[in-house]
Amino acid sequence: MAAEAGQLQLNAMEPVMIFSIHNAMELLKQAVGTFTRTCVVGVQSEPKEQHGFRNGAHDPNRLRRGS
Repeated sequence: MAAEAGQLQLNAMEPVMIFSIHNAMELLKQAVGTFTRTCVVGVQSEPKEQHGFRNGAHDPNRLRRGS
């Protein structure tokens, strides 16, 4: 019935779009892995530096409050 009413559409580009999205997702997955290995692994914080962040000493809005 749908074919008789002309409601079925053939999208010839759909496989190309799916292939492109899949490739983009694979590239992003590899980029995140590389970023994690080269930039994130081994990063540690300094406990003495964290104290200021917890108390709001590094609040980016503190400069605007005075004006």
